[in-house]
Amino acid sequence: MDFKIEYTWDGFPVRHEPVCVRLSPCEQGVKMEVSAPLFNDPPSPLGEPGKPFSELWNYEVVEAFFLNDTTKQYLEVELCPS
Repeated sequence: MDFKIEYTWDGFPVRHEPVCVRLSPCEQGVKMEVSAPLFNDPPSPLGEPGKPFSELWNYEVVEAFFLNDTTKQYLEVELCPS
């Protein structure tokens, strides 16, 4: 399943190449691949790659939300370049 982010959260077209997100099945569950331009503004946080990091949304990230429509629980995934 492929997605392109071509608009900002408030409906304006992005002024760069779109962010591409691909979801595909794998042995462990779901694989998420992201292809996006890197602006490095601000630079990546100093946390350890692959580990939780508080307030990651303050950095350059791609976010995905997965909703369980039965329980209304959701999983938020934030990815930041390392």
